[in-house]
Amino acid sequence: MIFDEAQCLPPEFLRPVVFAIRELQQHYGVTPVMCTATQPVLTQSASFDFRFREGFPSVTEIIRQPDSLSVRLKRVEVDVLQELDPVPYDSVADHLQWEKQSVLCVLNRKSDCRDLAGQLPDAQTLCLTTNLCAEHRSKVLALIRKRLKDDPLPLYVISTSLVEAGVDLDFPVVYRALSGLDSIAQAAGRCNREGRLSTGKTIVFVPPDQPRYVQSPASLAREYLRPDRLANVFLPQTFQSYFGQRFFLLGSDALDKSRILELLGGRMEYAFRTAAERFRMIDDDWQRPIIVPYGEAQATVDKLLDEKWNERRHLRRLQRFTISIPVCEHQMLLDADHAHMLKDWPGICVLHNKNLYSERYGYLPPGKIDSYAPEALIE
Repeated sequence: MIFDEAQCLPPEFLRPVVFAIRELQQHYGVTPVMCTATQPVLTQSASFDFRFREGFPSVTEIIRQPDSLSVRLKRVEVDVLQELDPVPYDSVADHLQWEKQSVLCVLNRKSDCRDLAGQLPDAQTLCLTTNLCAEHRSKVLALIRKRLKDDPLPLYVISTSLVEAGVDLDFPVVYRALSGLDSIAQAAGRCNREGRLSTGKTIVFVPPDQPRYVQSPASLAREYLRPDRLANVFLPQTFQSYFGQRFFLLGSDALDKSRILELLGGRMEYAFRTAAERFRMIDDDWQRPIIVPYGEAQATVDKLLDEKWNERRHLRRLQRFTISIPVCEHQMLLDADHAHMLKDWPGICVLHNKNLYSERYGYLPPGKIDSYAPEALIE
């Protein structure tokens, strides 16, 4: 059993997930293989600063001397911008253009991506966020790869962290807004990815404002981004230290926030159904899906309404044209007649105001666009 990209596991589910894997290992003959560039601490620990009873009794490295191998395979030099003092986005835009080559810049919020991209040359800038539907993102990724290969002009790609997992891009330079050390490492994995350069360059900077959820891991990451520690910032031993401190700061209860473990033990009384209901890797209760006016979305909606016998195929296809937005915003779009619910299809919402979806940014919340074009209001 192979688990890839272990850093994607939300910390609030760490204890129950590792407990479940350990049970498979101990009682069902399963050999788990953990694969990630940023391996968290998964062994049992009872030290004064971190207690992790559900961890594995032992972990065996597949390769010998991982630290020395990491040094030999190093492809990226890491540096910080302005000693990690806050940098306004107009200054960040200047730094990106001073590089005189293609740059990937990863930010923590979709609104930040719009702010920075708006200060860069339109013809040389592309945005990647979850405000673009999956069909749109696929086309943007294909365009990025083509332009990196064929276009002599620098390309500036402004993205949220979605680019850090499962997206195969290779840039000579990557800028990353300060966040957790694991996220910084994943962003750096898009720098000199194919090893074509003697070394790539990853720059960490502090944006003007940080979302609350990133402040704690970002504060901890600062300690590893000091000048005397930068050379070893991506060694395996660094991540062992980082995650040990990260989990300690979160606390044992936060590593099982939904209290799933209490449902899986004690006199053979296992509340599997309740545990399954509590285990939600992605908490999307605060969001609602909406179909956006991109590509063949409207044509597919029409087919769904006309061809009831083929509804499963059309519904599956419409997933490619769907994004998720906050519940309050979803309701506001309905109230303002920017969107409508499909007749006979409760729960399926369609954004029919084309002004609110752009080729550059994808979905644009009302108030974030300059003007409305009457011809973009469609039934």
